[in-house]
Amino acid sequence: MTKNITSASLLKQIRAIAALRCYDFVFESGSMKQDLQMKKMYAAYHGDVDANTTSQTKLLLAGHGPYADLFDKEFVVVTDNNLSSEYSNCKLVLKKYFFPENEFERIVAHEHFDLDSLSSPTKASNGTRASGRYLRDLSQHALRNIKKAVIIAEEWLKSNEAPPSGRVWDDLYAHVLSRWEDINKTEKIFVGFMSFVIFSKYNEGGVNHLACLVMDDESVGTTFRSDTRKRDKPGDLRERDKPVKNKESSISAAGSVQSPDNLRGMSLHNKIQIMELAQLSDQKVREDFKTTLVNMQQKQDFLIRERGQAIDMAKIICAVYNRDDPAWQSVFELTKDINQIKKRIDTVEKKRQETLTAKSANSQMVDNFLNSMRTNKKRSFEHITDASNEHVVGSPSSVQGASIARDG
Repeated sequence: MTKNITSASLLKQIRAIAALRCYDFVFESGSMKQDLQMKKMYAAYHGDVDANTTSQTKLLLAGHGPYADLFDKEFVVVTDNNLSSEYSNCKLVLKKYFFPENEFERIVAHEHFDLDSLSSPTKASNGTRASGRYLRDLSQHALRNIKKAVIIAEEWLKSNEAPPSGRVWDDLYAHVLSRWEDINKTEKIFVGFMSFVIFSKYNEGGVNHLACLVMDDESVGTTFRSDTRKRDKPGDLRERDKPVKNKESSISAAGSVQSPDNLRGMSLHNKIQIMELAQLSDQKVREDFKTTLVNMQQKQDFLIRERGQAIDMAKIICAVYNRDDPAWQSVFELTKDINQIKKRIDTVEKKRQETLTAKSANSQMVDNFLNSMRTNKKRSFEHITDASNEHVVGSPSSVQGASIARDG
C-alpha cells in the first residue's frame, strides 16, 4: 500500500522530472502541430503499448537511465515472505541533497509515490491521467526555473567547470536551494530542481542531457498559450533569425545560382546586404549541422549510460540472463537504440562533409557578385584612362605644342 507523500509540491516536483524528459523528446523530434506535440508527450509520459513506448514514469520508479541519479539504493535481505515484489530487495530513496538543509524527508519509490500518483495531475485526483497540455505546461514551468538556477550556478562556479577548491557539487545544490526566492518565491524546493541536478551539466558527469536547455532560451519565458501564437515547434529560435522577406527572396534556393544581373535596380548598399544574408544563410546551415551532431552525440552518450544502469538493474531483478525477462528486454532495446542513433550520426556526418566540400548556390552567387564588381571597377578605370588620354592628345595646348616643336 502506497503511503501519502509528505507534500503535494514534492510530488509535483517528481512528476516534472519525467515530464521534462518527454518535452525534450518532442523538442528533438522537429516541427509539428501543437496537438501532436501534446499527444506525443502524453504517450511518452504514460506509455503506449501499441507504439511500443515505455512510460517515463515507470522508468523513473525503477531508477533506469538518468533517473538512477535520483536515488540512493538500500538493499535488504530477501526472504520467502517478500519475494512477491521485484522491488523488495532494493529500495530507492530520494537523495538528501534534493532537500534544504535539516529538512530531509525519507521518500521511497513505490512506498511514498507510485505509478498512480505520478500519472495523476494532482495529489487529490488519483485515477485521473495527466493530460498532454498539463505535462507541457509543467515541463515549461520547470525549464523556466532551471534557466534561473543555471545563472545562479554559473555565478557560484565563477566560470569554472568544477566546484572551487574545498567545495563539492552538494555545496552548489545547497546554494541554489538557498536562493529559491530568486527563482520562484512560491516554491522552496522549486519545480525543476531535481531535473537541474540530474539532467544539466552541473554534476560529476558534466554532461547536459537536455537539448531544450541548450537551445530553448525563448520559449521558457512564455506560457503554453502565448507560445502557440509564435511557433509550432517548441523552443524553435530559428524563426526569429530569418531576414526580411524581400531580402531573403533574393537568396538562392538550393541547387539554383542567381546572377548579380537579377539584382538590377537595387542600390549597391542593398546588394551588399543581400550578399551578407547569403553568407549568413550558409553559415546557418553549417551551425545547424553542428548543433544536430552535438545533440545526437549527447543522446548517444545518454543511451550508453542508461544501458549500463539497465544492466545493473537487470542483474538485481534477474541475476541469470534471460532474454524473455522484461528487465533484460529493456537492455536489448537500448542496444538497438544505440545502434540506430550511431547510424544516424554517420549519415548526418556524411551529409555534412558533402555540404562543406560542395560549393553552395549562395556562395556561387556571392562569387559572381564579387567578380562583377571587379569587372566593373576595371572597366571604369580603363574608361577614365582613355578619357584622360583623349584630353591630352586632342587639347589646343597639345596641338600648339606640337606645332612649336615642328617649327623649331
